[in-house]
Amino acid sequence: MRDRSERRWNQIACEKSAEAFFQAACLIEQSVPEFLDKMVAPYAVNLSFACELWLKHIICSCSEGHRNLRTHDLKELFEKIKECDSELANRIEDEYVKELNNPRLLSLNEFLTENKNVFEDFRYMHEKNSDMKLYVSNLGAFCRSLRVCSSFDI
Repeated sequence: MRDRSERRWNQIACEKSAEAFFQAACLIEQSVPEFLDKMVAPYAVNLSFACELWLKHIICSCSEGHRNLRTHDLKELFEKIKECDSELANRIEDEYVKELNNPRLLSLNEFLTENKNVFEDFRYMHEKNSDMKLYVSNLGAFCRSLRVCSSFDI
């Protein structure tokens, strides 16, 4: 019984925290002119952490393996969703395409391959080289698609 209540608490905590980090990113985007020049790191960290938490929220709802989620790797987390609920993974991909609204931008798989560690890359950007890539539109579309698709009764 304790495991079930702990799991439920983890789901709620992930969902609420994801929304808070998403809102923080939105505030940066809306309130800072030329935010990409001035605030790209805080924006990327908040948005990618929101993605990570929504992914973990979904995984907690469909898998018992929620205790082994000590990663920031967005691609790895999304792969876990594919394993435990392929239908939901397809809905997320469809929503991503709809949110992106530009077929010339990266597919979800390409984006996750290129930006799987965006949280770590931009949180610790002072330790990285200058070749870091950030696909801002893709990150925003992925985050919004997770926000839409992770809304379900706990």
